[in-house]
Amino acid sequence: MPATPIMRKHSKNRPISRR
Repeated sequence: MPATPIMRKHSKNRPISRR
């Protein structure tokens, strides 16, 4: 499961859309 915008809940692990 890639760090897609859908996994924003777990952005702590892969803050891709957060930064």
